[in-house]
Amino acid sequence: MGASLARLGYGRQVHHNRTRRLPRRALLGLGFAAGLSTLSGCASSPTIDGANRVPPPSVPPPPPLEGLDAGIAAESQALAWCDAIGDKGYKLPAGLSANLPLITEVHRRHLLALQLPDPSTRPSGTPSAGLDPQAGSVDLGSDDVQRATSRMIKALGDVSASHREAAVAGTGSAARFWASLAAAAAQSARIVPRTKAMPALADEPAHAAVEVPTEPEALATLLTQLHALVYGCQVALSGVSGEKASEPFVARLSSARLLRDDVTEALRALRAEVPAAEPAYEVTVPADTGAARGLVRGLESALLPHLGAAVSGVGDGRVRARLVDALTERARVLVDFGARPQWWPGYPS
Repeated sequence: MGASLARLGYGRQVHHNRTRRLPRRALLGLGFAAGLSTLSGCASSPTIDGANRVPPPSVPPPPPLEGLDAGIAAESQALAWCDAIGDKGYKLPAGLSANLPLITEVHRRHLLALQLPDPSTRPSGTPSAGLDPQAGSVDLGSDDVQRATSRMIKALGDVSASHREAAVAGTGSAARFWASLAAAAAQSARIVPRTKAMPALADEPAHAAVEVPTEPEALATLLTQLHALVYGCQVALSGVSGEKASEPFVARLSSARLLRDDVTEALRALRAEVPAAEPAYEVTVPADTGAARGLVRGLESALLPHLGAAVSGVGDGRVRARLVDALTERARVLVDFGARPQWWPGYPS
């Protein structure tokens, strides 16, 4: 199901003992994505008997998404902050000037998605939806640009916290949907103070119905990816020189180990099989700090869909909260590592 490290671009052979050639292991493939099922059934036309036409069976609308009103209010505020900062006439810092349109578009599309019939099963906020998202309102008063951006960062953190609450309370595809919105708001909050332009958003991917895995399946798949991530972070550290430069890599390794241990404990609590780590994985040793950042950035980015799938699959609220927080943390940290922002963290991209 997963793609190997080599297929992700981390397995190029380097001579002079710069590459560890070891068994390939499936790593960080995009799991749990399935095509939309096609309904099959009777293909005959409705029976017509004189003036009496037999109507086709009606399809009931999906039940309202739990927390929808609060979610719309939160995303409306996020969009309002983007509009207020952009329209105030501030001389924005170069980084925010470049990145504000990106943040605005992410939250505009999220607000569009929230107006669809059932966004949790097929989140999409493309302009073709034909809807008009209405932002809330923000009064900046006499705030200078520094005060205004500080308030915006806090407001986006509040948006993330609101979505997190819905994700932890939810189950299945709804929990994954709210967790993705929480992570995206945290991503936006981290982008605001950046001094440089972020990589441009990729085209929003086509969305298909996403299967909800069983709890043991979701956790076992996630653990398999975490074993490889831990190994990759260790290899990345070997390409970094200096204590100060090593700090973010040590932090990523520590975070991966803690999450690995928590997922292992959750599997044991289910009395489910616990996948063991391979002795090693095929990873090219980075030549410098830049290459090490690229390695960690790629591995952490590819982990996000597995975290999202696990959020939808687990039944224990405490475990779900841990996974939602792990997804949100990585959305923030990936900004620091220079990753391309994502429309929907936690879904295949």
